Amino acid sequence: MTLLEFWSRDSRFGLRIEEKQVSEILRLCRMSGRDETGGILLGYYSKALDCAVVTHVTEAPSDSKSGRTWFVRGVQGLQRLVDRLWQRDRTYYLGEWHFHPYGAPRPSQTDLNQMWEIASASQYHCPEPVLLILGGDPSSDWSACAYVFPRQRQYLEMYQQP
Repeated sequence: MTLLEFWSRDSRFGLRIEEKQVSEILRLCRMSGRDETGGILLGYYSKALDCAVVTHVTEAPSDSKSGRTWFVRGVQGLQRLVDRLWQRDRTYYLGEWHFHPYGAPRPSQTDLNQMWEIASASQYHCPEPVLLILGGDPSSDWSACAYVFPRQRQYLEMYQQP
């Protein structure tokens, strides 16, 4: 497996996902078959507050809905998990992950709209949520892209580091 690390061109925003979480996301993608899936990313920010470090990923909550080219993440059990991880590890909600089976890891207009809603919603306490999208075949030939959605500004693509 592999660690994933992404940075914006100006190096103001980063995303780091350790091998364990990458493996878990790929496992969940393989389980979804040809349907889209997704979940949330949880973790902490670097001391410089410029990089979101993912320590936990969730599977799609049980009330999620999905099809070949669409996914609506549910909420069942997420608040309880977020509260528990906050109390135990001071773990934050960082953003979302999403899978485009056998497709490109590029955000759809629906993905963009959802992330703008999250960035502007006070209940998320996340003014700069990240979005990780995996595309392709999760068993062999997959790729990933990452984006950050600063509140009140244009979203930025973050580029994978070698």
